[in-house]
Amino acid sequence: VSIATFIPKPHTPFQWDEQIPIEEAMRKQELLLKHAKQRRLTIRCHDARMSALEGIFARGDRRLSQVLLEAYLRGCRFDGWDEYFNWDAWLAAFDACEIDPWSYLRKRDFDDPLPWDHVDCLVSKSFLQSERMRAVNGAVTPDCRWKGCQGCGVNSAVEQLCERIVITHRDAHKVQGVSRQVSENVRQRYAQVHQMMALEPQQRVRFQFTKLGDLRFLSHLELTKALIRALRRAQLPIAYSRGFNPQPRLAFGPASPVGIESEAEYADAWLERWVSTNDFIQLANAQLPCGCRIVEAVSIPLNADAIAVQLKLSIYQAYVPARLIDGNLQERIARRLSSDEPLIALRETPKGRRRVDIRKVLSNAAVQMVGEGMWMVELHLEDSQSAKGRPDDALRVLCDLDDDALHEIRIIKRSSLCDVNGLLISPLAIVPHHS
Repeated sequence: VSIATFIPKPHTPFQWDEQIPIEEAMRKQELLLKHAKQRRLTIRCHDARMSALEGIFARGDRRLSQVLLEAYLRGCRFDGWDEYFNWDAWLAAFDACEIDPWSYLRKRDFDDPLPWDHVDCLVSKSFLQSERMRAVNGAVTPDCRWKGCQGCGVNSAVEQLCERIVITHRDAHKVQGVSRQVSENVRQRYAQVHQMMALEPQQRVRFQFTKLGDLRFLSHLELTKALIRALRRAQLPIAYSRGFNPQPRLAFGPASPVGIESEAEYADAWLERWVSTNDFIQLANAQLPCGCRIVEAVSIPLNADAIAVQLKLSIYQAYVPARLIDGNLQERIARRLSSDEPLIALRETPKGRRRVDIRKVLSNAAVQMVGEGMWMVELHLEDSQSAKGRPDDALRVLCDLDDDALHEIRIIKRSSLCDVNGLLISPLAIVPHHS
């Protein structure tokens, strides 16, 4: 069970309430932990200080921009990770800006001006106040998607938005409580959505795309969302899954580690109608963010195996400044590879340090000097469902590098390959395709 301090956020019925102090949050966490031991429960508690900071910025005003910059200058980075969270630096930043952080967590009266009043979320304050009273009394507000309009104010401000919300429910054609015209629009759009879901995909496109520059800091989930949004903006006829919550039909290859660039990311997209691969590339690239480009695409059979099943090997190149290395790197790596001893890397995980034998996933490594003062290390690492090698683990062992040194190294995935009868080939070449 995960436990966190409740944050009364803006534009919610609880935006006027006080957020409990850090001491009170810690007292309640200790109480829960004490009783959980007697009931065989595992409790994970979010840091109460971090929750306080989240509440301050959620409920704060524009003056906090000064604090944010000051904290950054004092070394605050990656505060979402416990090991990097520096509470004392944040307190010093508030003091330096002469801002009382606790004033943002106080209780507010209904008539008090709020820092976010200039942002119109279309839901009226009177509705939020009535919802707060209903919550205090334990009353449930019905869902407007099937119980009719509850008078939040959105329908009178932007009627089309209500229409879009209602459409998402599978019984949208039965909804009452919106205007006659909206109800008619809902029925028509509802029929269109279900007609779209009933269509069988006519084409499956496999494409290779890049993740370069600042995009290397995106997680796999963030990258896939950005790609899906771009394909929608390009108005490509992406097919949707069936069921209660239809989703665009795309399948992605294995995730590359955060912080590592790539020229060889792969994905499959199912389309409702046939589109030439050249048009697919041009339309998508016009909408993709800088650093993400589709470089090649082919049409493959609708029932072809998934990319994740087919991939076997990934090739990485790491550019290591010579000043980080003592002695000759080529000789050092050659000695390590010629030895029969395991190449153990210690990987930090949420459950603690994990020992990883790089020799089991490393099929080849090559080193050469490129330019003045720069080594290039090429790593061939297994990248399959059964085993996955990480280039940062390999560099730690082969080059004797610590985390600080790894932050200075540019690592880029150059290619991903599939094993077909002992032959390593591109995922775009393993199935017959049409142009």
